[in-house]
Amino acid sequence: MPAGGPSGIAFVPRLPAELIERDELVQQVERAAGHPLMIVRGAAGGGKSTLLASWAKRHPRSGVWIGLDRSASDRLGFWRRVVDGVLDARLVPDSSVLHELVVSMEVDGRLRTLLGRGLSSATEPITVVLDDFHEVSDESVHEDIHWLLESGVTVQFVIATRTVSLLERPDRMARVDTALIRPSALAFRRDEVTAAAQLFQAKEAAEEVHRAFAGWPLPTRAALIQLRDGTAATVEEAIERVRDVGGSFVVDLVDDTGYGNFLLRTSVARRLSRELTIEVGGPDAEAHLARAEHEGLGSWSEGTSRGEFMLHPYLRERLEQKFVVRLPEQVADVRRAYARERAERGDALEAARQYVAIGDIAALVRLVRKNYAELVRARDAFSAILDSVDESELRRHPELLVYQLVSSHSDARVRRPGLARMVSLTTATLYARLGGGEPADRVSLLLALLAVQRMGGHFEQATKTAERLVSALGLLDEGNREELRGVIPWAWTQLATTFIYDEQLARAEECLQIALDVADGPWARVHTESLQGLITAMRGDLTTLQPRLAAARHRRGPAGWRGTFTAAGYHLAEAYEALERFDGGAARQQLDELAPHEPTIELWPLIARMRGLAALVDGVPYLGLQTLAADIAAHADRPSISRAMTTLLATTRAELLLADGQAHRAAEVLRPLRRMPTADLMRARVHLVLGDDGAALGYAAPVAWSEENIPRAKAEALLVVAAASHRLNQTADARDAAERAVALLGRFSLHRPLMTLPRRDLVAVLDAAGIAHEHLLEGVPNIFPPSRRDWSLTAAELRVLAMLEGTSRIDELAAQLGVSANTVKSHLRQIYRKLGVRSRNEALGVAGLHGMTADRDQPSD
Repeated sequence: MPAGGPSGIAFVPRLPAELIERDELVQQVERAAGHPLMIVRGAAGGGKSTLLASWAKRHPRSGVWIGLDRSASDRLGFWRRVVDGVLDARLVPDSSVLHELVVSMEVDGRLRTLLGRGLSSATEPITVVLDDFHEVSDESVHEDIHWLLESGVTVQFVIATRTVSLLERPDRMARVDTALIRPSALAFRRDEVTAAAQLFQAKEAAEEVHRAFAGWPLPTRAALIQLRDGTAATVEEAIERVRDVGGSFVVDLVDDTGYGNFLLRTSVARRLSRELTIEVGGPDAEAHLARAEHEGLGSWSEGTSRGEFMLHPYLRERLEQKFVVRLPEQVADVRRAYARERAERGDALEAARQYVAIGDIAALVRLVRKNYAELVRARDAFSAILDSVDESELRRHPELLVYQLVSSHSDARVRRPGLARMVSLTTATLYARLGGGEPADRVSLLLALLAVQRMGGHFEQATKTAERLVSALGLLDEGNREELRGVIPWAWTQLATTFIYDEQLARAEECLQIALDVADGPWARVHTESLQGLITAMRGDLTTLQPRLAAARHRRGPAGWRGTFTAAGYHLAEAYEALERFDGGAARQQLDELAPHEPTIELWPLIARMRGLAALVDGVPYLGLQTLAADIAAHADRPSISRAMTTLLATTRAELLLADGQAHRAAEVLRPLRRMPTADLMRARVHLVLGDDGAALGYAAPVAWSEENIPRAKAEALLVVAAASHRLNQTADARDAAERAVALLGRFSLHRPLMTLPRRDLVAVLDAAGIAHEHLLEGVPNIFPPSRRDWSLTAAELRVLAMLEGTSRIDELAAQLGVSANTVKSHLRQIYRKLGVRSRNEALGVAGLHGMTADRDQPSD
């Protein structure tokens, strides 16, 4: 049984002490409760909440009452409130996906499915009462509710609202059986006004009050309260005063300055805790609060956590307006106290609104530093708050400007008009502020600078900033770390990502280990662990990676984590692992999970590389070249990528060209790249194919004998060293390199390095080293073009090509062939043209790659 008492609906507000019983209307609601959707619509002060609370106290069905306010106005905020309410009321079993669901932008695209699964897991149908539904301005919430009901989820929604919503459209009501309690039904009947007048000891006033307000509950009660308390001497005076002050009559008609000021001061709070009541409500706060409840001006919402009192929303809004005018000198203190309490209760968004309302931007900065993850999860709402801050204030606090860019424009920031100008402006402002300040300020500013540099594509500067940020984080004391508790986990993951882009994998791993130690929630852990998996995959340590991936496949929460931006590292790691098994289809399937994020994800070069390699293992390198070119073109209007990522894309293209029989073009692609392990390894492979064994050895050896923890690259490099040494008749070196390469392959469960050499070279070095290769090469695709004898070379040209392996001198070739030097030159021109090469070494490389000199009595390579 949920924590709702005998009624079955949890957290129903307490009814006012002076309750006017409305049995017939409650019975009407009960009859309507058989519908999957019930809407009670009426004006402010119409008695909707009191009516539904009266009904809910008697309703036997399990459910939960959820009071809404502007923190639930957007889609994510709304469903976060609903999920929390359902869990607090214990309406679903422990196995329900709702226990693992963290409602955030990460699951926005699959939220309906997760909600449907979660709500359907309840052992019996449940009722969700949504009070003040008019606070929800995001129309997608209405679409979600309609979708859930239409799809047959066993949940009933009961909605109290002031306004007509999309749920009342005729086509919607036709598809989902909807009951509607209209405003006219909420008005007090004549006999109910009489009952109210008796309750307030003003029976003689019933007829005139009914005639004056036509049964509108709120002013009816206000007029009767005046007569009971003696605030108004006559019925006419009571009615007139209510009419004169409209919705603000609560303050103007209470003949007690202390009580009136209490209501004014506490009107700032949409949810009023007892602690805040005492802090801002004055010495008689408890008594005043009891009186407000007694008079029906609000109600307590009791949950599994501490209860909160909520003034009637319509009254609260008017009271707040009066407060700002009547007691302006007190507004800032009250809002500040409310903001502090909201932050302590985990509602940083409302705290942010309060700080902005009083212009305390320094306090807002402190709030963001402590609650960054929560505010970013409510990205749209937080962005709207920052949009209301004056730009001059943002320039004085430039880290907020960066948070605004990150929060507001993450979906389209790379194509956002004026991005370059904003990046330049923000960068200049941040540099200007970095000169002094406390350690916490320095860390926050450096982190903001790092983010904006990466957004603008300035990765060299970002790497330098990352180094400074690491040093600044090391200088923080315990107080500084508490001040920055919200941004420190983000800082370490951003540092790790920056180092990944710079191909500093060891540094990235160090940062991720710290990030994991300070992770502040399930999504932070997913992000950190996914990046750890990605780095392990990039290194080529499959022995460590595979159990991590197996554990991740069984991960329960947070619900819907697969396919999210945060989990991108996992999917890329899975793609790497699939390629190690030569399963291009499985790799592409993992990459397809990230398709919705590709327009903005910074890891897009890795995705592009994986797609290219998937085509490679499938034996269609020409398709890989097309896919790679399309991926690069799709991101052409984005800011620049890092040098390491540029190199990664270039080497991927070179690898595909090499497998497509275009070794000379692969060499051209590599020529402008700086000396980096990734580029040098690819250069070594190209030179090997082109027959320049000395150059291949020179480029591969430093990678092969590197002390870095890069097993895949080292295994590939060792195989190149083995092949080049074998060709150069350096038998001992070839054997040693081959043995080391095979040992690495076994130790780290690697297979893909075996496909990086032409098969003839690979078999030759394994045979020479005495390594059995039948089992080792089982299932390894031969990605290089197969042997072809149908090239358009004549028999004479093939003979000249074979003889080139022994000499390059024209006169020697002419003498051996018994022809003139001009004839030999003519043959060579035709050979180079037909093979698409420009030199002897390139010709021999292509010939060896295609087996064109096989079975001839010439020295083999």
